[in-house]
Amino acid sequence: MTGSASYHGNLLYSNLWALVVGANHYEEERIPDLQYAERDAQEVAALLPSLGFPPANVRLLLAGREPLTRQRILDALEEDLNPRMDNDDRLLLYFAGHGVTTEVGGERRGYLLLPSSRIHGPWPSEDRPFLARPPVPAIEMEGLLHAVKGLMPKHKLVLMDACCSGFIAQARELSGEVRANDPRLALWTSSRVTEVLTAGQRAFEKDQYGHGVFTHHLLKGLEGHAGPRGDGLITFSELAAFVNSRVAAEGVNQDPQSGQHGEGEFVFLRAAAAPPRVVVKEVTGWLVVNCREEAELYADGLYVQRLAPEQRLRMPLLEGRHRVRAQQGTRQFETVVKIREDGETRLDLELPRPEPQAGEAWRSPSTGIEFVWIPAGEFDMGSESKEAHGREKPVHRVRISRGFWMGKYPVTQAQWEKVMGENPSCFKGADRPVEDVSWNEVQEFLKKLSARGEGRFRLPTEAEWEYAARAGSREDRYGPVEEIGWYDRNSGGETHPVGQKQPNAWGLYDMLGNVWDWCQDWYGGYPAGTVMDPQGPGSGKHRVLRGGSWFNFPRDLRASVRDRLVPGWSYNYLGFRCVRE
Repeated sequence: MTGSASYHGNLLYSNLWALVVGANHYEEERIPDLQYAERDAQEVAALLPSLGFPPANVRLLLAGREPLTRQRILDALEEDLNPRMDNDDRLLLYFAGHGVTTEVGGERRGYLLLPSSRIHGPWPSEDRPFLARPPVPAIEMEGLLHAVKGLMPKHKLVLMDACCSGFIAQARELSGEVRANDPRLALWTSSRVTEVLTAGQRAFEKDQYGHGVFTHHLLKGLEGHAGPRGDGLITFSELAAFVNSRVAAEGVNQDPQSGQHGEGEFVFLRAAAAPPRVVVKEVTGWLVVNCREEAELYADGLYVQRLAPEQRLRMPLLEGRHRVRAQQGTRQFETVVKIREDGETRLDLELPRPEPQAGEAWRSPSTGIEFVWIPAGEFDMGSESKEAHGREKPVHRVRISRGFWMGKYPVTQAQWEKVMGENPSCFKGADRPVEDVSWNEVQEFLKKLSARGEGRFRLPTEAEWEYAARAGSREDRYGPVEEIGWYDRNSGGETHPVGQKQPNAWGLYDMLGNVWDWCQDWYGGYPAGTVMDPQGPGSGKHRVLRGGSWFNFPRDLRASVRDRLVPGWSYNYLGFRCVRE
C-alpha cells in the first residue's frame, strides 16, 4: 500500500513508513522495569494512520511479543523497510524504553537498552548519572542515528522516550509558524533531513496519563494541538516546541531536546483536518499459505490470524513484494514473497525445529564431521588456581547468549582431505587430528566447507571454546589428566586418533591435549567485568590457541589455558575444530 500527501498543491511525500519499538521488561535485576513503554509504542503506532501512514507500512516491535535484539531492530530498518522505500518517502522511528549514558575520559555516549542488556555497576542516580562502561548488548545512539541517516527516504524523524537519549541531538533554531502559501514549504519538503526529538537526559512515567510524560505530550501534539493553523499541517519545529513547553509545565526534571542534520523539515499532515491524497494500488493477487502446525501468521509486520495445523489459507495481497512470517513462541519462519497481478503464489510454511538439547548430535553428510549442541548460558572465564598463568586473569563472568554446534572432535586428516584434497599433517593417520595447519589455512577450509550448503562454519570464539570445554564445570579440567588428554608424558611424542580419551559432560572429545585448537579471536587481555558474547580485540598480531597438545606439560591441559601464535604459522601440534551456525 502506498500513500502520497499534498498540501495546498504541494506534493509532500510519495510514501510514509514507520518503525515503532517499545520495551517494558529487562532481565538485569539492576535495571527497573517500565510500566508504559510498550503501551506508548502501541498508541504511537495506532495514531500514525491518521497522519497518512498506511497501516501496512507501520512496523511495531514490542519486547512483550517477540525477542527484541539489536540485530532485529537494525534488520527491521535495513533489511525489511529500506528495500521498499524510495528517495521521496519519509520514515519515522520511535523508541520507548530505557537509555543510559556513559562518561569515559570526559566523553559522553548514549545507549538504548535492550531487554537482555547488562550494566556494569549500579543503576544511574541523581548523584551518579553516568555509567563508567557501556552496557552489553545495547544500541549506541550515535550509531543508530548514523544508520538512519544512510537509509533511502529524504526525510527521517527519530523520536525517543528514553533517559539520556538527548545526547544524539544537536541544537537547532526553530523555524517558526508556517503559512499555507509559505515559500519555505517547497524547500523543506524537497531537501534531505534527519531530525531528532528526544525526552532528554531524564525521562519519567506518570500513572495519571498511563504514559511516559514525553510521549503523552508527543501524542497530544500529533493529534493536532501542535499545529497553530488548525489546517492539519504540523512541522517538526512546531511539534518540538509544543512538547518542550508542555513537558516544562509538568515541573519534572526533564528537558526534551531536538536537533537536525540537513536543510529540510519533517512535516505531518493530519487526515482529519486536511485529508492527504491517498492512492491505493488496486492490483491484487493471491497468497496461498500452507502450514503443517499451529502458528501465528503475519504479513508485512501486521497480524493476520492464527493458523490451525495443516490449514490452507488463501488471502489477497497487493501486487509486489511482501514479508510473511509464521511464529510459534520463539520459533519462526520468515520470507519475502512476490505477488503478481491476478496470480496465485504458493507458500509452504515450515517452522524451524525447537532448539536442540545439550549434547544432541548432528553429522555433516558430505564430510562426516560430527557436532554437538552447546546450549546458551553463563560461566566464569579464566582461572585463579595455583597452576594459572597471568594471561588467564582476571576471572570474569561471560554470558553466551545463543547456543551453537561445536565439533565433537578435532577435524581429522580424512575430513580435511575431503574438503582440501591434500593432507599437510606430520603424523599421518586418517582418524588422527589434522595438524601443521595455520589459522589462515583453516579459514580457507571453512570457506570451502560452508560452500557445500550444509550451514555456515567458523572457528569458535575463545569464550565459546572455554565455555564448551568446561561443560558447566567450575574446574579447570573435566577429569584426571591421564584419562582425558594426550600430553608429553603419555603421547609418545605424537598425535593419536581422536576420541580415545574420556569426553566432557557435553560429549566433546580431545578438548584438552592431542592438538591445540585455533580460535577465531585476536589475542588480547581480559576485561574486568561481565561481558556478553565477547569476540576479542578488533585487530592484533596473534590468534588465540586453546587446549594444549601432545607436546605440552599437564599444566597446559586446562580449560582456562591460553596461548597465541601468528596466524600464518603452522606446527605439528596445531589443529582445530569447527562451529556450525
